[in-house]
Amino acid sequence: MPEFYRLGMPKEEINKTLLTAVLEAQPVVDGNFAAFTEDGQIVDSQKTAADFAPAPLDRNLTLYVDASSGSDSNDGTSVGNAKRTITGALNALPHDLSGFTATIKLYGGTLTADTYAIDESRKRNGIVCIDGTNMDSGAQIVGDMRLAGRCDWELTNVRLKGNHIDAGNSVVRVETIGGFTMYGENVIDGNSNLQNGILVLSANSTACIYYVTFRDCNIAISTVPATFQRRRCIVCAVGECSGINNYTGIYASHASLIYDRTTVSLGNIRRVTIYGGLIVDNSGNFVKE
Repeated sequence: MPEFYRLGMPKEEINKTLLTAVLEAQPVVDGNFAAFTEDGQIVDSQKTAADFAPAPLDRNLTLYVDASSGSDSNDGTSVGNAKRTITGALNALPHDLSGFTATIKLYGGTLTADTYAIDESRKRNGIVCIDGTNMDSGAQIVGDMRLAGRCDWELTNVRLKGNHIDAGNSVVRVETIGGFTMYGENVIDGNSNLQNGILVLSANSTACIYYVTFRDCNIAISTVPATFQRRRCIVCAVGECSGINNYTGIYASHASLIYDRTTVSLGNIRRVTIYGGLIVDNSGNFVKE
């Protein structure tokens, strides 16, 4: 596939700008692009970014990622033609999911930080599900996950390990204006208590977190509405989770409500509420510890 550049701009200055514009389906300045072949011949200089954006979904879609044998140059529509990275699969999806579900099934071995990143703020109107059921035994995703956009996100049967050393970071950081669900046999490793497990920042969001083992986290589950200044809130349900060597289990802050159905403490400190955050136990009582 040729690379697309705005006429008259140096290649090194506009690669990132044009890539962002194409993905967002927005024209750059005057909306004119030039497509160059490898030998430098102009193919078309009147394309807008919308000409290159994937079409909205018209049905549920499954894409495949194989960290061991895949390639991001593949179309990802079968195991034998899998993408190599989650990012490669996300880039193949349209921004408008049209109410459908896009499932990304993971195969093969561990996805490292070099091949793993989710910083997708443009997906909307649908569900993106990342399913690690078919990964190799012991394989995991090493790297921090940021889930953004205006869609719902689902994670199932994944093993995640953070790789940042800043204690303020989180292995899973939820910023979507939508819902978040994590279910199945999941493991989140906070990298020697340096990171939080799941941090829910979205305003007007709902989250359901079930069947997750949190290991070596600073805080297992934390809700802190990023735009609490607008008086918005988060509602989060937690159940059937377990914790190993976490400092704090559940932390509710700034107009967030956590419904805690866990039967055991996820951390040395079971629950913390601060700045108007609320936690309700399985009996319907407001609790603070």
